[in-house]
Amino acid sequence: MRYTRECLLVHQAPPEDPSDRRIVYANEPLCDLLGVVSEKELLGRPILDFAHPESAPALRVPITAKKLGSFVPPREAILLRADGTAFRAEIAAVSILWENGRIATQSMVWDLTDRDESIDHRLALEHTQGGVLVYQDDRVVWMNRAARDMAGASTDRDVIGRQIADFLHPNAVSETLKRRAMLLEIGDVAPQRELQLLRLDGTQFPGELVAVRTQWQGRPAIRVMVRDLTDRAESIDHRLAVEHTLDGLFVHQDGRIVRMNRAGVVMAGATSEEQMLGRPLTDFVHPDAIPAMQRRVAALTKVGDVAPAMEATLLRLDGTPVLAEVVAVRTQWRGRPAIQAAVRDLSDRAERRRTEREMKTIVESLDEGVAVVDRDSRVVRANLSARRILGVRDQDLVQPFFCQSIRLHEHSGDPVATDTHPVTEVLRTGVPRTGLVYRIDRRGHAVWISGSVRLLEPDDPHSPVLVSFADITVQHAAAEQARYDASHDPLTGLANRNLLQTRLDAALATARSTGASVAVMFFDLDRFKRVNDTFGHHHGDAVLVETGRRARVWARTGDCVARVGGDEFVVLVADGVTDVADAERRAHALRARLTRPLYHHGEQHHISASIGVVVLPPGEPRAAAEILREADAAMYQAKNQTRLPNSDGNPVHVISLRRRGDTNH
Repeated sequence: MRYTRECLLVHQAPPEDPSDRRIVYANEPLCDLLGVVSEKELLGRPILDFAHPESAPALRVPITAKKLGSFVPPREAILLRADGTAFRAEIAAVSILWENGRIATQSMVWDLTDRDESIDHRLALEHTQGGVLVYQDDRVVWMNRAARDMAGASTDRDVIGRQIADFLHPNAVSETLKRRAMLLEIGDVAPQRELQLLRLDGTQFPGELVAVRTQWQGRPAIRVMVRDLTDRAESIDHRLAVEHTLDGLFVHQDGRIVRMNRAGVVMAGATSEEQMLGRPLTDFVHPDAIPAMQRRVAALTKVGDVAPAMEATLLRLDGTPVLAEVVAVRTQWRGRPAIQAAVRDLSDRAERRRTEREMKTIVESLDEGVAVVDRDSRVVRANLSARRILGVRDQDLVQPFFCQSIRLHEHSGDPVATDTHPVTEVLRTGVPRTGLVYRIDRRGHAVWISGSVRLLEPDDPHSPVLVSFADITVQHAAAEQARYDASHDPLTGLANRNLLQTRLDAALATARSTGASVAVMFFDLDRFKRVNDTFGHHHGDAVLVETGRRARVWARTGDCVARVGGDEFVVLVADGVTDVADAERRAHALRARLTRPLYHHGEQHHISASIGVVVLPPGEPRAAAEILREADAAMYQAKNQTRLPNSDGNPVHVISLRRRGDTNH
């Protein structure tokens, strides 16, 4: 839906109070509608401050949508301006992902002052050259005047009851069925799509369709908003260029053309897009230009990477050459990597200014941030996505050395120094930097970005710098979680055996250089099986979690506490063990903490532990796995000491690998 004056706001509630919806964004038309000077007067205010008491339920409906992408169709409501005056409005809403990574509601508001048309009819009137129809069980049940005119009908009787397929080109029927299958629940929306439609007299025309799952007279139905594209220049399917411009725009994937706009078809000397689809890209590039083209494509490794404009000789279908300027962007086509190229015919230089505007449209349409930085580190151009990802305003960008003011942080958390900032380095050396991954702080939230920096004109040492980057916060969080899961026990959160062995190897290496002793305490819980058998596994899990917590509280900074089996734990004491007696004292202190009574769901559990300790002298050559086996054996020796009638009953058994003959101390 496109209206003459579209007002947008975004509101969101904190996790602890879902009913406290507050405004986090409002555009200028909305500020004008509500009678405030700037967005600052609205930010943080409850959304219901601007709802008439009679219309509060109408505002709450969009808020209840918790499914990302859920759409709430337009409805009328009475709103309040800042001065308290009331006015009628129409509100629609969709659930989106906001900058802080949580779901928010984006609402579209239209002023209905002095308007009294029905919602359905108003949608049609507001939609430029558009129509609205409703079909149910594949038959049209309602169509507004604009849609009837579009279909070439004079009255409702000409269209009501007819099959929806009567108005679709045969090639569009399959796509329409697929789109309809997507609409499972009330409010589900099939995105904009360009299809060939039919009038009653059989003539065809291009149309843009948006379909919404709705109800008609109490039964499920599909509402379709239609816009006649006969005389329009927009390509909805491609969205990054203008279909009827003299600039060609095409997408190639795996070296073959998968999409080409009308201008590209004409430039290639073809009669239709179908004539071009599936053909190798090299069929249309002069042999002398193929190596340079292949190098440029190979350099685009990440979505959003841009190859600056360059001149190249292309070939038409009949073999005639044409001089063109080409800009290539790494993108995706139907979920897979692809290259999108905009081609400008340089045969007529008078089109240069118009084409530059089209190039800007392409960059502005990207989800990835793209910015041009001059030699003074001033951002001279930046697309909308760049401002969104960085969380900055237009006036911030023009400040000198702004780019260096964006603090970049490495994975380690250390800030990137100004003299090693990638923009500074490329300006100084001219050498491209690719595969960059950094963390930035945006309004108090950590955002991870990946990108590249290169000279806009590689052959010009005074060239400005082209910076392209994408927001990878979600992917980075998933990778970090995967790394954590691979090294930690999922129940207790303690280190697992793999991480323990890594820490032990590091501690041994440190001990060799510092001369410190290292101790490994291996313990398990006595009679733990009785807890599981008597009270159930949820009690057993609680005992394991509490055991891990107690061991972690007892341990010192630098020690590593790990769970290596069902009820088996290891504490690596990395520093400060003076001798075997000291290790035994510590082990008894640990056991005293572990054997305190434990309560869970009203039940008291008495848990004891047997501990085997291995003291490792400086320079110990054994590997971590062998040392853990020694500690495991010592633990079983301690367990036997508490069971055998002639043993001393000591639940702690200490071994010094320096003196293999030592036993208890």
